[in-house]
Amino acid sequence: MAFRIERQGEVLRIHLQGRMDKEEAQALEHQWRQLEFDGVSSVAFDLSSAASLSSTAIGKLLAFNREAEKRGIRVCLEQVPPEIYQVLRMVRLHEVLPIQCR
Repeated sequence: MAFRIERQGEVLRIHLQGRMDKEEAQALEHQWRQLEFDGVSSVAFDLSSAASLSSTAIGKLLAFNREAEKRGIRVCLEQVPPEIYQVLRMVRLHEVLPIQCR
């Protein structure tokens, strides 16, 4: 898995690509800690190129959401592939984070 981060005005968009296993989730967490959130109103995780998310990765998304909420920032998942969406619904992530499917 690789990821790319871009800022578009008040939106911070994080593009996830390939498989997000434990090591990649930890690398993303490290990058998250380095981000500048001044002026950011929302963080969108674009999963259009993601192949899979490990349980560790899902846990990191929840942690990112909690941290962002404390700053008044909204987090959402965008362009979620159907097979990943099914897993996210099984773990009820859709009840915590807005999810937009492709």
